[in-house]
Amino acid sequence: MRLFRSNLHDMFRRGSRSLALRALLLGDLILISISLGREAVRLFIPEYTGLITGSFFSINIDNGLAELFQYPKEAGAAIFAFLIWVRQRALVWLILSLLFAYLLADDAFQIHESSGRLLVSLLDSDRIAGITTQDVGELAATCAVFAVFSIWIIGQWSRLDMNTQQAVSMVLALVALLACLGVGLDVLMTSFWFFDESQDQGWRHAFKEVVTHIEDGGEMLVVSVIVWFVGNVYVSLPAEQRYRATAPASSVNAARGEDYRGSRRRAYGTAGRQP
Repeated sequence: MRLFRSNLHDMFRRGSRSLALRALLLGDLILISISLGREAVRLFIPEYTGLITGSFFSINIDNGLAELFQYPKEAGAAIFAFLIWVRQRALVWLILSLLFAYLLADDAFQIHESSGRLLVSLLDSDRIAGITTQDVGELAATCAVFAVFSIWIIGQWSRLDMNTQQAVSMVLALVALLACLGVGLDVLMTSFWFFDESQDQGWRHAFKEVVTHIEDGGEMLVVSVIVWFVGNVYVSLPAEQRYRATAPASSVNAARGEDYRGSRRRAYGTAGRQP
């Protein structure tokens, strides 16, 4: 646990100096601010709502501007993880690449939302144990997917060196935080009477919008940290590790043998010239 906290501190220390991470987070914060401003105008000065018609700038709308900004980040995380696998040949990075590709497909095609709608149609019920059936289906689908990937990663864990285990642990912690924001917080919101949409008090609706922005905005920020971190792992790979991972074993062995024979010839040649 102490090692994990040390790695977390080191990650934030390096991230505070990263222009790439600053640019990603700045883009997220701009989109969150635009969406919050839109909601504030709609709720408190509705006479100016006509200036911001449409929901494209809302971060909690599917295929809105904020979600479109998520797509290249999730794709980038998948590509970086795949390139690490190509160079390290550690299967866990290929698994993570597939996980990020699933997150991209889930955002683009609303996979877990479709699972919730399917459960609603099968059960013909609005709530299960106080939670909406839609949310139960979404939670079940998300847990099933992450269980499959978790079992797959655990099966590879003993084959990883310590540095890889630390990096993968950090990625998994960020993915778990993303899942809590994306599904867990949504389930809590729909389970409490305080967020009941039938209540029309302006202040209550405003508070719900704030919590919704914390949920969706938090997802955006976490994905930015994920793609930065995985990209940082990729660019930090040592050059000799890249050579071993990409070059055929026969060529590596041949090169080593040639270096050994050359060093022997140089040593013997030098010895023969000595008086």
